[in-house]
Amino acid sequence: MKWLLPLVCVLLLGMKTADADVLTDVTVGTIYDTNVDGVYDGVSSFVTHLSASVMRPVDMDDSYLRFFFSGNGFLFFSNGDRTFATNRLGVDFAHDLNSGERDRIFAGFSLAARANRSIYDVYDYTGLAGYVQGKWYSNENTMKRVGYQLNWRSYLNLNVSRYVDHYAFFQINHFFPTRTTLRGDLGLGYKLREGAEGQMVLGLQVAQSLTDNTGLRVRYQRRINLRAANDDPTRFNALIYGDDDILKDRYDYSGDQITARLTQQLPLQVRIILEGGYERQSYKDDLARDVSGAVFPEGALREDEYLFFDVFLELPLTQRVTTEFGYGISRNFSNDEFYHYDRRQSVSFNLNVEF
Repeated sequence: MKWLLPLVCVLLLGMKTADADVLTDVTVGTIYDTNVDGVYDGVSSFVTHLSASVMRPVDMDDSYLRFFFSGNGFLFFSNGDRTFATNRLGVDFAHDLNSGERDRIFAGFSLAARANRSIYDVYDYTGLAGYVQGKWYSNENTMKRVGYQLNWRSYLNLNVSRYVDHYAFFQINHFFPTRTTLRGDLGLGYKLREGAEGQMVLGLQVAQSLTDNTGLRVRYQRRINLRAANDDPTRFNALIYGDDDILKDRYDYSGDQITARLTQQLPLQVRIILEGGYERQSYKDDLARDVSGAVFPEGALREDEYLFFDVFLELPLTQRVTTEFGYGISRNFSNDEFYHYDRRQSVSFNLNVEF
């Protein structure tokens, strides 16, 4: 946390010396979570989120370049050792294709780091990330996307010789005259970490404009594990806010998920968002255990059923200042007693300022 603000200030001052606009975004928020660890006996806590981003855009003929820095800090009041910060420094690029502004290619590169306290320093890392994407219209009503992204990390306090995550995707969207959008997508992930893991993600999504100010989106998604690394099961009671977790990630399980999101635009740019979903997670390596960590005699693998419902109210105060209020409730029904919990609730408030 100590190095977050100085780095932002240095980058901001350095950019202001150049003859270009500098865009700054600062968010301060807090959340009260009744089960901050997401486990069977999780304690409640306030978590404060501080974030700042600085961006310098550069416009060129048929292209766009953006240099940016973003920093995030999470302060935990019930367990100060969980406080951590993440920073990213990078560049994004976009270029219009000959067929017009609607067809574009995108690329980007960034450096990242995370710093934690005490026993949670197992999450400390430095890393590199990059991506390349393209979108184009095959006809007036059909848009396609294809892309690839790479995420490499070096974990400073774990015996992990390598961590490389490759992900490629293809997406097709079709727009109907009824103001309906149908989207299908396919993603392929391949991660190297002591072994190799692969996963395919299939998605089908329907978005419908119900009125001029009301929109509904429903999505179904299926995760399919292609290859398992057979890593030793790891139990670590720390749900991570705002960052991926090497000890528990999307490659750990397969399953089905369905989500729905309703957005209502009100006068004065006020917006209400309702979202809920259900996901069934089948873990490929984790054996179900009791609260002490002992494996059950039948040797069943862990199975979770996760349900959630969130409501958000976005309330702009001025053109540059926006507030957001949120409430969420979730439940996780698991045959692993450690991860089984009921009625987890959260209340949040965020204040966002753009300069």
